[in-house]
Amino acid sequence: MFRPIAITAALVCMTLAGCSESKPTATAAKSDAIPATKAAATTTATTATKTTDAAKTDATKAAKADALMAAEKAMMPVNTVCVVENDDDADVTNYAMYKGQKVAFCCPGCANVWSKWDDAKRTAMVARAVEVSAAKSGK
Repeated sequence: MFRPIAITAALVCMTLAGCSESKPTATAAKSDAIPATKAAATTTATTATKTTDAAKTDATKAAKADALMAAEKAMMPVNTVCVVENDDDADVTNYAMYKGQKVAFCCPGCANVWSKWDDAKRTAMVARAVEVSAAKSGK
C-alpha cells in the first residue's frame, strides 16, 4: 500500500520539475535484476543437482547390482552333485551351510543323512562332491 503512494509522489515531482520521461529508479532496476540473477543461479544449481543426483543414483544402482551378484555367487553351492549320492545332480533348494559354504543335496532325504554324519565325514564327502562336480563341469 505504501509503495504506490511513493511512486505517485515521484511521478508528480518529475512532472513539476519538467522531466517528460518516466525513468525507473536505481532501486527499482536493482530489485528487478536481483530476482533474475537468483532465478538463473537457481536454475543452474537445480540442473547441476539433478545431474549429480542422477550420477549418484546410477552409481548406487551399479554398486547394489555388483553386491547382489557377489552375494548370489557366494551363496551358490560349492557342489553341483549331491554330497551323499555323488551321481545325482544337486538341487539348490536342498542345502545346508557348512563351514561358511552352501552344500547342496539332491533331496531332503540326503540332507537328513548328512545331519547324522560327524564333521570328519562331512569334510571328506564335501571334498569328494566338489571334485566330482568339477570333473562333470570340465573345470
